[in-house]
Amino acid sequence: GVIPPFDINSLSTSMLFWHDADSIVGSNGAYISTVQSKVPGPTAVQRNGAPTLSNAYLNGHNAIVFSYSNATELITSNVNATSNYSFFSVSRLLGTQNHRLLTADYTLGQNQIWGYFDGYQNSIYIDGTPSILTPQPANNKWHIYSYVDCNANFTWNNNGTTLATGSANPGPSNMNYGGLIVGSDEHSDGLITESIWFNRALTLDETAN
Repeated sequence: GVIPPFDINSLSTSMLFWHDADSIVGSNGAYISTVQSKVPGPTAVQRNGAPTLSNAYLNGHNAIVFSYSNATELITSNVNATSNYSFFSVSRLLGTQNHRLLTADYTLGQNQIWGYFDGYQNSIYIDGTPSILTPQPANNKWHIYSYVDCNANFTWNNNGTTLATGSANPGPSNMNYGGLIVGSDEHSDGLITESIWFNRALTLDETAN
């Protein structure tokens, strides 16, 4: 997959999970029911429609393809984040059905969004704090999003540029990829190649090297 700008292997002991589409064995178009973590940790499992595998989007690297019309979702349980954690993802949107792609499990009463919301990108929403939902109209480019919570204070980056900082509510119990039903259908047409969760706040040097 796409390696974020730090020495990933030296940080593996701090990872809760590392979901990498390049670790999935299968042909183009194959349905995906599970994504195993590359380090010991939670597996992302299918919920609702099954996403598919493709190597057509990122120089031959695998990507997980999510579909709005098929309501495709993967869920990662037992994240149980409160504060002092870091989350990285490599993702992009496809087409115009762009609602949520990286989100918390709304069935547990948590409303949390990283990156995309209703046609916008760079959005960040953690149960109301922070609450930045419509900062910039979405494009179809790749984004490396990083969110670091250090003692309930967050830093939100896109492709190495800081978008926002401030105080933050506790993180998610479960993570959803692809979107979810929140009264109405809030799935997306989009791609995820990598998703990494650390069980501590990474330092500036670790995220900037």
